[in-house]
Amino acid sequence: MRSMTGYGRYSFKCDHFSIIVEAKAVNHRFFECSTRIPNEFLHLEEKIHSTVHNEIKRGKIDLFIHVEKAEFSRHKLEVDYELLKEYIKIANELKGSSNQVGGCLDVNTLLFDDRLVKKVEMEDKHAEEISLAILNSVTACIQELVDMKEREGDRLKKDLFIQLNHISNVLSKIETKAPDINLHLQKRMEERVASSLKELSEAVVDRIIAEACLYAEKADVNEELVRMRSHLSHFKEISENHDFPIGRKLDFLVQEMNREINTIGSKIHDAEVRQFVVSLKSYIEKIKEQVQNVE
Repeated sequence: MRSMTGYGRYSFKCDHFSIIVEAKAVNHRFFECSTRIPNEFLHLEEKIHSTVHNEIKRGKIDLFIHVEKAEFSRHKLEVDYELLKEYIKIANELKGSSNQVGGCLDVNTLLFDDRLVKKVEMEDKHAEEISLAILNSVTACIQELVDMKEREGDRLKKDLFIQLNHISNVLSKIETKAPDINLHLQKRMEERVASSLKELSEAVVDRIIAEACLYAEKADVNEELVRMRSHLSHFKEISENHDFPIGRKLDFLVQEMNREINTIGSKIHDAEVRQFVVSLKSYIEKIKEQVQNVE
């Protein structure tokens, strides 16, 4: 079992560059991966997402990739000289067209004209090496994240199993008490119907008693108890499975268990069993909250 929340960090350093990768995971119904990476390595984004998705199937992952190179500057300036010639030509024409036009082209102004002077990335001889190191660092970071998610998942599973054991114990109490409740209900209904129908014919009384017994049978919760036991067993089986994701399956089982408990509560009107049902709902609610954090 894995938690959907976790954190991983990995760093790599060599003579020419250093890399730091951080990964944060939070709850999400589906898989979503957001990556922050230097623009020059954006072409790696698809491979990075694929690497992450291979290991993590559900949750929102924020990935931060920081690359620092040994060289302080990896840019150079390029001047569009053809455009500069046009600037000079137009400036001279404007001056010649009227004596009222003065001034001259200012170098400082031209340098900050991004249409004329552009900052371009210099070719990095280590680019391929850095790209490979980034992918390897992401893999290592995600493994760190997965390890933490699994440690958290183990703690979640232990607590979930405690709640399941509580539910099993309460079910045992209901299973012990339910037959006596059904028998008592049936006898009481027979007595009440018989006493109120003394003046009717025996055939009519028998038919009414049969219908009352049928009502008592409908109040039987054996099927619900059997299904609850099945759900508990299935929940544990899925939790021990190493196939991911399992969160949605567990969430579905919790809904089914909640439905069975509600049915038991509506069928049996015994005060003690009502208290048992309240306890069951409390345990189910705790499980429901925890399952939301299972991948």
